[in-house]
Amino acid sequence: MTKYRKKPVEVVVFKFYVDAFPDWFTDAVTENQVILRNCNYSKYSIDEASCEIKTLEGTMVANGGDYIIKGIKGELYPCKPDIFEATYEKAEGTLNVDEGVKRFFEKLEDVLEEATQ
Repeated sequence: MTKYRKKPVEVVVFKFYVDAFPDWFTDAVTENQVILRNCNYSKYSIDEASCEIKTLEGTMVANGGDYIIKGIKGELYPCKPDIFEATYEKAEGTLNVDEGVKRFFEKLEDVLEEATQ
């Protein structure tokens, strides 16, 4: 028996019905690669929201809170949070939106402080 290790590959993800839909996901909806179900934020909860994603393996369902992954060839597929967190880690040099905004304002405060001295 020969053992193999999966190559480290960076993917782009977002949490369905939690994070804002990225452009690549919205494009997939427009192209009917993804079908949204119960995705009106004012009407449906995270537990009611879902989407159907057409993949090479067939149609897969993502529920609210699942991760949607965009693979290295642009393919989309869902992943349950527990499996995602056991399989993936944040790539070096990436920030989530909140961290990026926080750093921007910290830097802005430094610049303004220097300008007023």
